[in-house]
Amino acid sequence: MMGIAVVMLLTGGEEVLSGLQNLTILAALPFSVVLLVMMVAFIKDLHSDPMFIRRAYARTAVKNAVVRGIEEHGDDFEISVEHAEEGRGAGSDFDSAADRYTEWYQRTDEDGENVDYDFETGEWADGYKNS
Repeated sequence: MMGIAVVMLLTGGEEVLSGLQNLTILAALPFSVVLLVMMVAFIKDLHSDPMFIRRAYARTAVKNAVVRGIEEHGDDFEISVEHAEEGRGAGSDFDSAADRYTEWYQRTDEDGENVDYDFETGEWADGYKNS
C-alpha cells in the first residue's frame, strides 16, 4: 500500500490519494464482516460459560420451586433448598461434566495430563491446594 501511495503521489499528485483512501476502505470492508461473525461466535460461546450455566440453573430452580409450591400448597408456601427428585431438578437435562463445558478449564500437570478434582473433599489428585 505504501509503494502504491508513493507512486501515485509522484505521478498524479495529492488528488490521486483520495482514490487510494477509497480503495483502503473497500479493502477493509470484508474484514469488518469477519469481525462481526467473530463477535456472534464469541457471544454464542459464552453460553457454555459456567457462570452463565449457573445463572440459568438458578432461574430454572426458582421457577420450578414456585410452580411446585403453588401446585402442592396453593398460595401459602415457602421456598427451601433440598435435593430434588430425579427429573425435577434445575439441571435434570444437563450434563455439567460434558467435555464441551469442562475441557477449556481443566487443570493439567507438567506432562499435559488432566488432574482430577475430588468435589467431596475439595482436593486435587496431585495434592495442590487452592489459596
